[in-house]
Amino acid sequence: MRALTAMLEDPARAAYRPPRTPVWHCSLRLAPGDRTLSDAQWGHIVREIMAQAGLAPYGDDGAIRWVAVRHADDHVHIAATLVRQDRRTEWGRNDYRRVRAAVLDIERRYGLHSTAPIDGTAARGVHARELNKAVRQRRREVPRDRLRREVRVAAAVAVDEEDFFANLRSAGVLVRLRYSSMDPSQVTGYAVGWPGHHTKARAGHLGPAGRGSQVLGPGVHQAAQPRRA
Repeated sequence: MRALTAMLEDPARAAYRPPRTPVWHCSLRLAPGDRTLSDAQWGHIVREIMAQAGLAPYGDDGAIRWVAVRHADDHVHIAATLVRQDRRTEWGRNDYRRVRAAVLDIERRYGLHSTAPIDGTAARGVHARELNKAVRQRRREVPRDRLRREVRVAAAVAVDEEDFFANLRSAGVLVRLRYSSMDPSQVTGYAVGWPGHHTKARAGHLGPAGRGSQVLGPGVHQAAQPRRA
């Protein structure tokens, strides 16, 4: 183990301009229900991720040094030194997005459980300000979570678009429709909010408490497309 550690650290000690934290770490874990992968499969997955992340491309003999350790059947850890063997620093720019893209590719190719994309469509987490305000007002849930739930319920029972928006309004939700600039009769989007709930205003949303489907999350975006009769 000491010899392996020394081999990983050698490039950092010889670097022209070593990074403040030269160790790069990434853990990969299978989802419950995924099949057990062999050592050879894990090895291929790690090589693919390191290559697609731009950290250790195939055929680049001067790339950074890395090691993968399989602690259990369902996960591995990757440790690397962010200094190339030619003594240049590998800054790992956009490594998170590249690794996520590689993981999505691996999930598809190996038939594994699919995780969330990195295109910004995932539901946003609750901000501390929202949570604190809900506590002060003795609300059982933050307004955004309640909006998300009401939109899904309204879409589940709607028979068409008009019925969907009517269901929202019946639930006490404020609705503002967005119309096409080319065809004013065509609805291209919407924003929702609660009466009397005010936080910092955001452009494009219904008042201070407004939330569009893209903000509430992808599940709401899909639910907001009610079935046709």
